Amino acid sequence: SYPQQYQDEARAFQKWMNAQNIPQNWTLGQTTMVQLFYEVEDACTSIVTESPDGTISHARNLDYGLPGLENFTATITFERNGNAVARGTMYVGYCGLLTGQHFNATHGGWSVSLDQRFIGKQWVPYVPTIEAILKGVQNVGFTLRDSLVEQPDFSTATSYLSTVEIPAPAYLIAAGSHPGEGVVITRDRKGVSEARGTGRGYWTLDAEHGSWYRVETNFDNWSNLTDGRRKAAHTALDS
Repeated sequence: SYPQQYQDEARAFQKWMNAQNIPQNWTLGQTTMVQLFYEVEDACTSIVTESPDGTISHARNLDYGLPGLENFTATITFERNGNAVARGTMYVGYCGLLTGQHFNATHGGWSVSLDQRFIGKQWVPYVPTIEAILKGVQNVGFTLRDSLVEQPDFSTATSYLSTVEIPAPAYLIAAGSHPGEGVVITRDRKGVSEARGTGRGYWTLDAEHGSWYRVETNFDNWSNLTDGRRKAAHTALDS
């Protein structure tokens, strides 16, 4: 069910890997499973801020439980007709993007990062995720890469990221280049999560009223502040 472009890239990577004289050949199945990296293993923290002069900053770290992946990271620039349209940090062999920025001279561009969303004690709900993928829902890495290449500005990007179907719950953190353009989008598979009627599933910057930053670890922003990383981030930013 992968789009043809991603099928071609996965096959090309498999072919390249098997030409490197590695003792054990990669199968197409293994290469395909690599594309489900987020759906299997990820965590992360993302922060978006607005400075007093209106400058927007977007930062993230990328957690993972598979040792050695730091040796497989690369910054990739995507071009169209010779012009750079997007850039992101990827794992070599993984065709999707978990972090990236879109270039736009007219609108100033925008960026996105992905954090995994844990649902109660069920950290990664594998069965519904597999069901969604078998029904043709694209993995979130492909979705984010497509959005970074195709969506021209912060407004259209966040509208798309709020509604496009994804196979697993997630936090999508986006930033633009103008004051107020920062948001944490708490996602269910089919849209924004509005748990308990908080209205904070789409959690924007509001520097005018003192909310000059938003921090997302791996917990809903309306839940109790029990995560140690989240506490540390709030303490550092508030100081």
